Amino acid sequence: MRTVTAPARPLLAVVALGLAVVLTGCSGSGVRFTSATSAAEGSAAADGPDAGDGTDAAATTDEIRLPEFPVYRVPDVSALTAAATRTRSAIAAAVPLPPGVEVTGARCDAKGAVVNRAGASGQTITDAGVSDVAADGSGQLVGDEVIYDVDADGSGQITAPDAVLAVEADGSGQYTGEIIYRVEADGSGSVVGEDSYDVAADGSGRWVGAAGVVENNGDGSGTWIGEYGTVVVNGDGTGTVDDAPISIAPMPPFALLGKLPKLATLKPVGRPCGTLIRISAGLLFDFDSDAVRPEAQEVLAGVATALGGTAKRVQVDGHTDSKGSDAYNEDLSRRRAQAVVDALAAAGLDAPMTARGFGETRPVAANSSGGKDDPAGRQLNRRVEIVVPA
Repeated sequence: MRTVTAPARPLLAVVALGLAVVLTGCSGSGVRFTSATSAAEGSAAADGPDAGDGTDAAATTDEIRLPEFPVYRVPDVSALTAAATRTRSAIAAAVPLPPGVEVTGARCDAKGAVVNRAGASGQTITDAGVSDVAADGSGQLVGDEVIYDVDADGSGQITAPDAVLAVEADGSGQYTGEIIYRVEADGSGSVVGEDSYDVAADGSGRWVGAAGVVENNGDGSGTWIGEYGTVVVNGDGTGTVDDAPISIAPMPPFALLGKLPKLATLKPVGRPCGTLIRISAGLLFDFDSDAVRPEAQEVLAGVATALGGTAKRVQVDGHTDSKGSDAYNEDLSRRRAQAVVDALAAAGLDAPMTARGFGETRPVAANSSGGKDDPAGRQLNRRVEIVVPA
C-alpha cells in the first residue's frame, strides 16, 4: 500500500497588492514522489525552519504529498506604488506569476530594514496629512499615491494605483485589483485571479490552481484532482489514488482569509524606500534545501528580465520561521538568499547584488497564536525578499 502525506496548511495572506493587507498566496508546490531515504533525511533535519511543516508518514518507496495549500492576505494598499505596479506588470509579462509572489512598494525603518508586514493588521492611520477631519474622526487623508477615506466607525476606502480596498465596520470588505479578494466578517471568502480560492468559516472550500483542483470538506476529508489522477482522502488515514487504496493523512482545513482591520487602525509603516518582491520559500525551495526548484527558476528569470536595465542594485534577503535553532535558520536563510542571487545572475541580471540571511529575526506574521502553533503564520515567514532600492 502506498503512503500519502498531506503537507502543512499553507498560509492565506491577503495584502495590499490590491488591499490594505498583503495578498500573498503560497503557491501549490506540486506533487512529488519522495524516496524512503529522503524522507528519513527530512526527519533528521528537524532542526530546520521547515521542520514540522508536513505530517510524518511511514517511509515507503512511493510517498505522495498533497500540494501545499495557499495562504492569502489582502495586500497592503498603503504600500503599493506606481513603480511596484510597473515592476509586477513587467514580471507578469515575462512569466505567469503563481501564488506566493508579491510585488509592492518597500517601506523601511530608520536603519533601512524592510518593515512591510504580511497584511495590514495592527497598522494605524495618524492625523498627519489628513486634509479634512470631522469631530467624529472621519475624514480624508491624501498620501503618496494613496487616498484614504475613513468613516467614524472605521469603515471606508483606500484608493491606490490600480487597486481599491473597501472595508466595512464588521471586518468584511473587498479588494479589487489584478486579483479580487472578497472577505466576510467570519474570515470566509474568496480570491479570484489566475487561481481561484473559496473558503468557508469551517475551513472547507475549493481551490483551483496550477496543482489541480482541491475539494476540501473541512473535516479531514476531501479530493485532489491533479498530476497523479484523483486522490481521495477519507480523513481516517485511508484513501485512494484512482481507486487504488492508499494510506494518507487527513487533509488539513484551508486557511481563512481573516477579518479586515478597521481603517481607523491603519497606518503606513516606515518610509517608502523602493520596490519589494516577496516570494514564498515554499515556491522556491524543497524542504531543508537551498537549491532553487526548476519551476521557480522560470519565475526568477521573469524577475531578472523585469529588473534588467532599470535596477541599479539589488538586495536579496532570506527569512525563516521560528522552528529550529537560531544558527541553523540564519545559515539556511543566507544560503537560500545566495541561491536566488545566483539564479538572477544566471538569468542575465547584471546589477550589483548582495545576499543576506536573517533567519527568524524579522517575521511578517505570528508563528503562534493563543499559545498554539500557527502554520499559516510560519508559512508567511518562510520567504525570500528581493529589494530594489529607490
